[in-house]
Amino acid sequence: MIAIRTNFNKEVGLGHIFRMRILAKELSKKSKLIFFLDKYDELVEKILNYDCEYIYKKGQKFTSQIEDALILKGKIKNKSIDSIIIDDYRLNYKWEKVFYKKIPLVVFDDNNYSKHYCDLIVDAKWKGKFTYKRYNQLVNKNTIKLLGPKYSLIDVVKKKNKKASFNILFYIGGGGDFKKYIEFLICLSKKIKNKKNYKIKIICGPLAASKKSLFEINDTNNNIEVINNNFNISKILQNTDLYVGVSSSIIYELSYLNILSVIFPTSKNQKNNIFDLQDLGFNFLIDNKDLVLNPKKTVKFLMLLIKNKKRFKNENNEIKIDKKGSKRIVNCILGNLKFRILKLESNIKDFNLNYKNNISKINLKDGMYKVKDSQINNYLLSKNLKKNRQVSINTKTIKNLDHYIWWLTQKSKLYYFIRNNKIRIYFNHRKIYFKKRNYFYGGWFITKNKTKFDDAMKVVDWQIKKFNRFKWIAIIKRKNKFVYKLNKYLKFKEINFKKKYKNFFGIKDQNKYYLLEK
Repeated sequence: MIAIRTNFNKEVGLGHIFRMRILAKELSKKSKLIFFLDKYDELVEKILNYDCEYIYKKGQKFTSQIEDALILKGKIKNKSIDSIIIDDYRLNYKWEKVFYKKIPLVVFDDNNYSKHYCDLIVDAKWKGKFTYKRYNQLVNKNTIKLLGPKYSLIDVVKKKNKKASFNILFYIGGGGDFKKYIEFLICLSKKIKNKKNYKIKIICGPLAASKKSLFEINDTNNNIEVINNNFNISKILQNTDLYVGVSSSIIYELSYLNILSVIFPTSKNQKNNIFDLQDLGFNFLIDNKDLVLNPKKTVKFLMLLIKNKKRFKNENNEIKIDKKGSKRIVNCILGNLKFRILKLESNIKDFNLNYKNNISKINLKDGMYKVKDSQINNYLLSKNLKKNRQVSINTKTIKNLDHYIWWLTQKSKLYYFIRNNKIRIYFNHRKIYFKKRNYFYGGWFITKNKTKFDDAMKVVDWQIKKFNRFKWIAIIKRKNKFVYKLNKYLKFKEINFKKKYKNFFGIKDQNKYYLLEK
């Protein structure tokens, strides 16, 4: 028999319970199971169709890891327990040392900051090349580490259902407070009101707050459908065209189903690096506050994304998700230890090699290339570098939401320059009407990769020679001596920067800039 110690509440939501339910589905085929949770709740019986026991009686609550472990020790004393699976952020090595080296321990974690005494640790989070270095200082050398998306637990079916509607799914987890999202949802509902067969489906979890406000907008808006207390969102995901919601463990199911998604974190463990998310097929990461403080702007972005949805298909993910995660974990828990270690080491080496070959290298000849939509976040990262902001008209850090809106509406031609398989410079230009004539107006900025003077020279020279239909105009900060000298070398001529021009270029003081023409 295998014991599973996990928990749920309004703070952590239902993620641990749902994760263990998926694992239990596979594990129960080969072993008897028993769940141990804090207290009885009728919600547990609706979610878990397994034997459950409870650590605390009415009026009691969790106060100490040691106490919790000793209570469990007493409860399993007369049971034949083969191993204990722990999925609970409150528990670490202090709890585990009560059982370590007496009963095999399997720990599920996402955070990579707690020390653990266990035989096996599982974390499906993708952290790029650092994925397999996680927990190196937090577990013993003999601990088997199952790390990366190949150990993600998903329970969905790829099924193309015929449907006439365009479904937008809004999800904030099993808990969360809907009150702060009501204005955003109403704004989105109004925006799609005249769009035939557009539907907003909102999953309302059993631990959610402000349900009354949610059902009120459900009753007054025909294009909103609230799905209450749903414990299996597989069928809903199959019919989802756009997902807007939390970046919890649901991201693995979204990646598997290739669903266009706009995600945001609502807790520390949901925070992910955008470039790690891109490997899984996610291009759009916004701030939870955007929906609360800027609902109209967020809706504007969503409508632009829907209009351009064909540009962002998630079919070429660098990291592929499959449904075999639970089988891999179960086989490792129940299989032969020596065989497991050898096979795991082999898999990790192969996977690291594939990652290095497929992602780290660009494999393009030195030269100029058109920017692709897949570079949307790399472009922003470079533009927000301090060195670039200091010499730009806009010196503020650009937020993801503002950048995404610009990306989907801008008319500029975007390019990048590669040297030695690394992007060194991004550059752009667009046609403007200025002083009663057409001009090309461009700009460029460096990336985090080292850039030489010759790189900038090649870029600007290539740009003005290739696009020569109109004259070029440039605005350069006076303190940016490097770019000024570069443009002068390329025979740009300084012209009078009249005060009336400053509004056209969005600057406050024209005396701080050069205005050049070629």
